[in-house]
Amino acid sequence: MPEIDFEADAEEVTALPGDNSTAKIVNIATYQINLEDKIANLEIQLKELKAEHQKTSTVDLPEAMTELGIKTIGLKNGEEVSIKPFYRASIPAGKGEEALDWLRDNDHGDLIKSQVITNFSKGEEADATNLLEDLGAKGYSFSTKETVHTQTLQAWLREQISKGVAVPLELFNGFIGQKAKITRKD
Repeated sequence: MPEIDFEADAEEVTALPGDNSTAKIVNIATYQINLEDKIANLEIQLKELKAEHQKTSTVDLPEAMTELGIKTIGLKNGEEVSIKPFYRASIPAGKGEEALDWLRDNDHGDLIKSQVITNFSKGEEADATNLLEDLGAKGYSFSTKETVHTQTLQAWLREQISKGVAVPLELFNGFIGQKAKITRKD
């Protein structure tokens, strides 16, 4: 861990004359402020780098390789670049009920989880309904929520597309693309 130099990191210290303890507190507080600023700047830089990496791995590199008809290429250093399909899906705000109804109507209702304070797993919708009826009959107030976990939805989309099943992508905020993966040598 680097040695802390409070004096060097403090911008301008105003303290009571002859009061060393106050000056020390001001120096430490100023050092903390400087650290917070540095952390905030690094977080911004990290976010920008992640966005740049995302674009490079999902747009630039896959497009360049596809243009040349290359799915895999070896690099001089022994590493390998390959492009593979990736799938992204989520239920967009405002389309939840429509998306869940589509899943039920197309025999995929088992993807839906029902929540009543606690989670109900796939295929337990009947248990959730029974519990709601029991709670209502006993006079309890409650709220319910039905969801499909994002990773479950993405795996389901990948499976449906691989089977050639038509899925309304706009209903599930679905996206199918290519992603470059670099396999590093040991």
